[in-house]
Amino acid sequence: MTIEQATLTVYGNIRQNAGGLRGTVTRAPGVRDASKNSTLVLAGAGQIITGRLGVPDVIVAGSGIKSVTGTLAPSNTLSFQPTSPANGVIVQSAFEDQSGATNLFVPVVFDTTLQTLIDLGADGVINQEPGYGETNVSYVRGVLRAEHKLTNGIKEPFGNIGLDITANYTSVPNIYIFRIVDDPLQSPTSPTGRIAKPIKRQYLIDNALDSENPSFSAAMLSVVFHYLDSVSELNGIPEENLTMFRSRSNGPPYAPVFGTLDADKNIVTRLDLPSLTRFTLTLGDKKNPLPVTLTKFDAKRMGADVLVTWQTALETNSKGFEVQVSTNGTDFRTLASVASASANSSSAKSYSYLDTERNKAGKRYYRLRQIDLDGKDAYFAPVVVSFDGKAISAGLVAYPNPFNGAESLHLAFTSATGGKGQLRISDMTGRTIRQEAVELAAGLTDLSVKGLTDLKAGIYIVNFTLPTGEVKNLKVVKQ
Repeated sequence: MTIEQATLTVYGNIRQNAGGLRGTVTRAPGVRDASKNSTLVLAGAGQIITGRLGVPDVIVAGSGIKSVTGTLAPSNTLSFQPTSPANGVIVQSAFEDQSGATNLFVPVVFDTTLQTLIDLGADGVINQEPGYGETNVSYVRGVLRAEHKLTNGIKEPFGNIGLDITANYTSVPNIYIFRIVDDPLQSPTSPTGRIAKPIKRQYLIDNALDSENPSFSAAMLSVVFHYLDSVSELNGIPEENLTMFRSRSNGPPYAPVFGTLDADKNIVTRLDLPSLTRFTLTLGDKKNPLPVTLTKFDAKRMGADVLVTWQTALETNSKGFEVQVSTNGTDFRTLASVASASANSSSAKSYSYLDTERNKAGKRYYRLRQIDLDGKDAYFAPVVVSFDGKAISAGLVAYPNPFNGAESLHLAFTSATGGKGQLRISDMTGRTIRQEAVELAAGLTDLSVKGLTDLKAGIYIVNFTLPTGEVKNLKVVKQ
């Protein structure tokens, strides 16, 4: 079915599994105008929309919830005109649960897996006319998508979806944003149960420049995060406590990127946020943040010693760490205290400690205690190192391993004497990727190897020649 210069008003369900429903006329770009544009009005009291519907102007009218089980693509404007402005009307991404179907009924389930969505594309906008825009009770629930290019210094509102981005660069491809409302990201928790609680709104940004690539290290984004101050969306967080968090994986770990709150305008603004290829933004409670997000914790034997390593993705109000040890897994004592690199940090930090206590035997259990500036603490589960059997020579340890493009690769080893060493990294074909001379001191060396961001995922061989001539080899994995 094709809508030309006309309006189609539908009160029941729309099932267009094969050909879909489309509109062909847009004579008033960016403006809701039923006299000039192909227009679809969803006027029922709760409706199911199946298939792909691409119509320039879509008006969500009537009442209840309109469930989109395919794609609804308003290529010009998306407007809300509920029968009762006080009660509102909602259009949501959903799917029909065939496992619960009967001859007369198929249950509709709210869905945020990105398989069904409301798609504004590159030209569609959410109407900003008074009485036709989103409100606390009339809005897109679930997945809403938009795509636009970024132009240096120009604010891009992405079809008025609630995230404005101003870049200091001009993008070649389009930037894709998926907005998800009414389904919060998984809350990050600490071992003591503290929760950095998110609101029920997040934005997944994809295909931007990566500031961690040396070629784009100066790439920055200034973002304005809009939200609705409804009880449902705020998710129990006092509005005055809202601050911005960022995640690389659409879930924990989260990094606080802060920002400035304007509760009157329902926005949080963050200037000069380092650009990443793919990341998710949400808002959380600044008075109940996760103090430290530990991404890796490990302990490895190095001859008669043990190298304890850990890495954080973010630190908030962090004083430092205690490395603790036990011989029975129950009674722990503190070996050393390690100060935080920064009390507040939103970038990955790596730490290490070498346990050189003498006469180690049997099993030793290592755990980490993190301490906040306000005295609160959290413990991270122990790792076991065995000293059963005869002693082995000190080895070469890499951490984190596997590593990714956001992390520096650390190489830790002990050397009996100081002097010049030689580092060589090669791929599985023997081709040299990196080779350099390194000045070493006697004892433990913890070397940070940077500049591996552009390596392809795979297995690599690290070869290290010590000043004594001894050669150590190790496999590392780039994810």
